Amino acid sequence: MYIPQDELCRFGVKSFDANDGTRQLIEFQIARAESYFRAAEPLLREVSFDARFPVLLMGGIYATVLGRLRRNPLVVLRERLSLSPFAKVAVVIARLLHPRFV
Repeated sequence: MYIPQDELCRFGVKSFDANDGTRQLIEFQIARAESYFRAAEPLLREVSFDARFPVLLMGGIYATVLGRLRRNPLVVLRERLSLSPFAKVAVVIARLLHPRFV
């Protein structure tokens, strides 16, 4: 994983331990990723029709994982976040009904 040195310094992170600095750094990265998803949503109309659903689906899956991370930012220090097959199907259905990332 790459995190710029200036961002590590900004939050006082020297190692990835369960502390306030690490939590704040992860929350900062979450907010950044969410802003990228929001900025990308209008661009979906620019993607060719046959590519639109896979892009929407993958964005939806990643945004769902990001939402889980937002609820517990330090969980990534203990385990890898992923979606179960059932949760992935739920993302597909949700994105069919409401095409958006976040």
